[in-house]
Amino acid sequence: MDVSVLDSVVVLYLVKEAVSGVKKFREYRRKRFDYVVPRTETVYEEMNALMNDVDAGRVLLLKAHNGGDRPALGKRLYSSAIYEVYNKGVESMKHSWQGQELDESYIKMLVGIIGTDQVVLDLGKMEEGMLKKLYFTSGVYKSVVVKIAIDDKDMYYMSINFNKPIEIDAVIEEKIRGRVNKIRRQWA
Repeated sequence: MDVSVLDSVVVLYLVKEAVSGVKKFREYRRKRFDYVVPRTETVYEEMNALMNDVDAGRVLLLKAHNGGDRPALGKRLYSSAIYEVYNKGVESMKHSWQGQELDESYIKMLVGIIGTDQVVLDLGKMEEGMLKKLYFTSGVYKSVVVKIAIDDKDMYYMSINFNKPIEIDAVIEEKIRGRVNKIRRQWA
């Protein structure tokens, strides 16, 4: 009889520990979800506001990566769209721009934003390459590309596309800077 009571106590203890473990796991996942979802919501809100503030056709948040390793010379570099907002009459690119291998002109543009935080690309003045072809076929006249964040494996950047001729003046640059800074804080 002592063995069955002891067995019952052990079983109850194991069940209690298992339930406790499940509760801790659920709490961990809930906290992680609560952190990720508001961040995503904030990024989309700022991207939408930016698109409306500067009358852009599309705003993309992208990630440059090389398949999971640290970026290094001699390794291929890829780009994937993470978030996108776009106006009526502009086609979505998010699902088609996944794991795109980048050419030399695109990589030069990324190197440019690492040093300066931002580059302005004008279709008529761009170097031949995949980005110029994409802009031409998408009807993008001008784009402002801005560095968002760099971590051990990836570089996050934003492309603000204008589907009509526009001059990027101090007012537009300030609107972009303000919204981009709010988005950058989501990576802090």
